[in-house]
Amino acid sequence: MEQQNRRYVNDPREEMYSYGRDILLHHTYRQLLSFRQHHRSNTYRHSVNVCLRALLFAKENCIKVDVPSLVRASLLHDYYLYDWHIKPHPKKHATMHPMRAAENAERDFGLNPRERKAIESHMWPIAFKRIPQSREAWIICYADKCVAINEVFGWKQKIERQALREIRLQKKVSALSRLAGNPNFARGSIRYGLFKRIRYRINRRRSKAAI
Repeated sequence: MEQQNRRYVNDPREEMYSYGRDILLHHTYRQLLSFRQHHRSNTYRHSVNVCLRALLFAKENCIKVDVPSLVRASLLHDYYLYDWHIKPHPKKHATMHPMRAAENAERDFGLNPRERKAIESHMWPIAFKRIPQSREAWIICYADKCVAINEVFGWKQKIERQALREIRLQKKVSALSRLAGNPNFARGSIRYGLFKRIRYRINRRRSKAAI
């Protein structure tokens, strides 16, 4: 019977909104917007990203899953309703928050056994005694790790990319500035217009950084 409920994933966003709309619009669930998760991400955005990543993984790898359970469990996997960065908070957050999330989700939305077990086991191997038992649980466990790593380290990569873009722009300005001293570098030429645009972009970035 369980196998009959499983099918291939279609469009991840459509699947998420189809089976998770009641969760996403629930007034208590929207409190997650005010709880910080990793770096600049909040728990609401983190949960949505985990849901989309899980659906995308199942779709790309042609894995048949219980789509409603995958959507609901991934959206509710961190439904513990507090900011773990602010003390005092419940002890042993890393290993115990899946149990608190499952209890809150059961109270507010109701869970089937597959959804509850997937939520409770998503912190494996940190919570090593609670091993994922279904393919939905394994996918959520994997998606949660991928999204968390991206949230923690992705901002550093973004800063590095911005620095590289700044260096490239500076090189272009230096090269075009040398050309600007050349009498053949007409003020109405395409290269002169490019020089002005690049200089404007650099000055604008510097002014934003100074604010």
